[in-house]
Amino acid sequence: CWGGNFTASKIAMEHFPPFLTIWLRFLAVAVVLAPFALRSKVRMRDMLVISLCYITLHFTLIFVGMSMGLSISSTVIAVQLGVPFSCVLAAVFYNDKLGAWRSFGMAVAFVGVLVIAGTPNVSAHWGAFLLVVAGALAWAGANVYMKRVGNIKVSAFLFWPALLSLPQVGLLTLLFESGQVELVKSAPLSAWLGIAYSTVFSTFIGYGL
Repeated sequence: CWGGNFTASKIAMEHFPPFLTIWLRFLAVAVVLAPFALRSKVRMRDMLVISLCYITLHFTLIFVGMSMGLSISSTVIAVQLGVPFSCVLAAVFYNDKLGAWRSFGMAVAFVGVLVIAGTPNVSAHWGAFLLVVAGALAWAGANVYMKRVGNIKVSAFLFWPALLSLPQVGLLTLLFESGQVELVKSAPLSAWLGIAYSTVFSTFIGYGL
C-alpha cells in the first residue's frame, strides 16, 4: 500500500502541482478523521513538530524532486535512506546501540544508494535526487521524535499532523503555485484517484496499520 503511493502521487501530479497535491491529500485525511480524533488529547507541540518534519518537509521535498523529473524507482530507493538515517539519529539522541551487524547493514544501504546515484536518471537530476534524500532525512527526524510522543490513538496520530500541516503546505502552494481553484475544478478522474489512493491506501492503511 505504501509503495503504490509514489505511482499514485505521480499520476496526481500530472495535473496538480506538488504542493497542491500534498495539501489535497492531507485535507482529505483531516476531514475523514475529524469525527474520530478532533477531541483526542495530544500535546500540540509534538503534533506540530511531526507535521513539520513528516509532512511539510518530507513530502514536499520528495514530491518536488519527483516533479523535477526524478523517476519513481530512483525516488523510492532514495527514500529508503530514511531507515539508516533513523538508526543514526536514534544512536545520537537516544544512545541506541547499533552493533556490528546493523552498522554493516547501514553501510550496505548507503553504498546501494550511491550505486543508484550513478544511473542516468539520477545523473541528469542531481538536484532532485538530493531533495529526495533530504526528504528521507526529514522522515527520519519525525520517526525518532515519535519516541517522545508516547502512546496515542492511531486516528489522532494521523489526524493532528495532517490538520496542522494544512496552513504550512497551503502557504507553500500560495507562494509558489498558481491557479489552484481552476486546477481543482478541471481535474480529471485520474488525478482524483491518485489523491484517493494516497489518502486511503497509503495513509489510512499503509501508515495507520
